[in-house]
Amino acid sequence: MLWFATETSIRNSTVNALRLASQHGFTSIAFPLIGTGYGSFSESKALELMSHAIEQSTERPAEVRIVKYKA
Repeated sequence: MLWFATETSIRNSTVNALRLASQHGFTSIAFPLIGTGYGSFSESKALELMSHAIEQSTERPAEVRIVKYKA
């Protein structure tokens, strides 16, 4: 409840989820913008960090999507 997102936590969460999805044989994965809700992180910066982590990852499913929910 008192957790705030950081660049490192967003990057690591993305990379770890991609690795797990790949290890389990998933062909796709969808992410919400990590850290932007209760984590109080900027949506645009989170999108940038996640996109970069996905592009750099060597372990990932064939289809990766980042989903932005509208309130």
